[in-house]
Amino acid sequence: MGLMILKDSEQKLKDRFGDRLITNHSLAKLNTFGTGGPARLFYDARTVDDLVAIIRAVGELEIQTFLLGGGSNLLVSDDGFDGLVMKNSIMGIELDGNEIICGAGEDLQSIVDFATENSLSGLEFATGIYGTVGGAIFGNAGAYGTETAGVLKSAQLIDKQGDIRTEENSYFKFDYRNSILKTTGEIVATAKFALEMGIKGEIQGKCDKIRAERNAKLPVNALTAGCFFKNIPDKAAKFG
Repeated sequence: MGLMILKDSEQKLKDRFGDRLITNHSLAKLNTFGTGGPARLFYDARTVDDLVAIIRAVGELEIQTFLLGGGSNLLVSDDGFDGLVMKNSIMGIELDGNEIICGAGEDLQSIVDFATENSLSGLEFATGIYGTVGGAIFGNAGAYGTETAGVLKSAQLIDKQGDIRTEENSYFKFDYRNSILKTTGEIVATAKFALEMGIKGEIQGKCDKIRAERNAKLPVNALTAGCFFKNIPDKAAKFG
């Protein structure tokens, strides 16, 4: 009976989304490790409306789903995924004074470069971090003493029912490599970052220094999931 329900759900999605819904789509090129078999069903959500539509559709059906961002910090089985993989590919970057508004599917490095080009400081720490804006918010990505929580002003979210709303920074209950999104299952659609005006050359210099340090520590020319280890507090350490 379960298989019949799954086939019925699959057909309903195909009827609704047509060629946008891809069957047996390889996941190997969609993650930074370069591993994994195919997704039984795959949907590339390029706009907020796309993502809302697919979320509402699967909410009415019996089918397993997985949200894919930049594919870092992820190891995909060679068996693939026997369900629907939804890729968040919402793009676009805009400047509003000292704030950057961008799609959650944007590569994190893209907004670092955009901020630098516009002499905005605050995102230098994210230089070289693998993944997307949505993933950075989801996991409160950070490095060199700074994290996403320190620069995110607000984000547009989509809940499990496909409803959209905007939440301010405090909603996310950011902690070390953690946010409330890991509990609620809400998806980031767009984000707004509040930055500070700076000197372009100095900002670029910080980015270059961080990149050089990363290149010295990580196998940047090899297939890797990026730096996904958490720092363990050393209770025996003495400071001061």
